[in-house]
Amino acid sequence: MMDGYIGLPQASAITLSAPGNGVIFATGAEGSSTNFATLYNTSGVTLASSVANANINLDPNGTGNITLSSDDIKYGDADSTQTVIDNAGTGALYIQNSTSNITIANGGNIEINPNSGNTVTISGDTTVSTNLTVTGNLTVNGTTTTVASTNTTISDNLIELNSGAASNANDTGILIERGSTGDNAIMAWDESADKFIFGTTTATASDTGDLTIASGTIVAALEGNATTATTLETARTIAGQSFDGSANISIASTDLSDTASIALLDSTQTLTNKTIAAGSNTISGLTSSNLNSAVQLQILDSSGSVVKSLYGSAT
Repeated sequence: MMDGYIGLPQASAITLSAPGNGVIFATGAEGSSTNFATLYNTSGVTLASSVANANINLDPNGTGNITLSSDDIKYGDADSTQTVIDNAGTGALYIQNSTSNITIANGGNIEINPNSGNTVTISGDTTVSTNLTVTGNLTVNGTTTTVASTNTTISDNLIELNSGAASNANDTGILIERGSTGDNAIMAWDESADKFIFGTTTATASDTGDLTIASGTIVAALEGNATTATTLETARTIAGQSFDGSANISIASTDLSDTASIALLDSTQTLTNKTIAAGSNTISGLTSSNLNSAVQLQILDSSGSVVKSLYGSAT
């Protein structure tokens, strides 16, 4: 025995007939880099310490590995509130399985709680098969974020698009994919025109810049005045005259299709049962001979009393 070592003949295996008591066995000379011998016993091997709170160290030399080939590996103390896997070195701590999945079963929570200022990095694809709740802020850095849920609800009062832009040359809005039904629908701010536009486009979410948008029809109850409109989009015809709102139009009597009920001022008219208001209206040169036979013309005062009556000539 040298320097606390017990020398045993090198063998491929060392068989124990009963569990050892704090004894470490190794093959090879003292300080050599050969492998540990295999320890096994039909009733199991226990590595334990009789000293309270003492550690049991498995410390291979150099870059050697500690291999646990059992189907089940159990850890933790039934009396302990937590089990700690502590990496005492400065390198990374890896848990890997190259052929299948690593599963943590039988319920309970998994808590990843890095020290302040540190982060948890997952470099591969990650699938969460149940609900995922993020109590802090969620930052997604990438080119595309895909949300394939049936219904998406957002509690924010404002949704900010094009966030962080110092200046902008892109049309910005909400695009509605329509598939084979037709061009996509869009509600957007047209940056080149400084106007909102509703319509259809062949653009997709990956397009940028000045989009080609065909104006659509808006069905809504609109309020206010069109302050910039100067003409009607479609001119209308009034009494044969085209009217687009840009200027007044003149309508002649010959433009009217029905003049039977209109008193024209440039020709003789026959008045039947008509009332001529007093004041600036003057009837001159009127005698009984101007009235048809058996026709009476009454002149009334403001109270409705007859002031004068004119009768038609008997001839």
